[in-house]
Amino acid sequence: MSYEWPVDVDNLFSERYPQMIKVGVPAQDVDAVRAAITEMWPDAPGGWVYEWSALAARYAAAGAHQLAALAYGYAKFPTLADTAKRVAFAHQLEQYLLAARGSGWTSTDGYCNCPTRVATPKSRSIFWPRPVCLRMRRCYSSAAGSTPGRWICTGCSC
Repeated sequence: MSYEWPVDVDNLFSERYPQMIKVGVPAQDVDAVRAAITEMWPDAPGGWVYEWSALAARYAAAGAHQLAALAYGYAKFPTLADTAKRVAFAHQLEQYLLAARGSGWTSTDGYCNCPTRVATPKSRSIFWPRPVCLRMRRCYSSAAGSTPGRWICTGCSC
């Protein structure tokens, strides 16, 4: 794969460990994943994406969707250059939306009738009650199936 390069996972954990803990991943879980990972690139036991995804799947099964989203976020790191990392990213988005539903940041889906870079008229879209990223804009369409006054992302497909 063209995006693989030598990565010392011990150095990477030394660099990222404080961030992993501060965003909310329990230290004992980060320590366990750190002990299990021996290589960066394989999607197999001991591989970065494999071990982080396994932790994320356990969180998801327990209904801890925010933790699952965080763990899948680390699973996809540092690039979406292979299938396993793209799958982790898709799972991260699913878990993020599940976590958001219980936080007052509930989104609705529907059909966007206002053209943007990521949503053309009549395309399936997710609408948010308030901005969740810097590329949001209001959808003012009142056509059937639209959600006027809600927010839609115009750039990153959040």
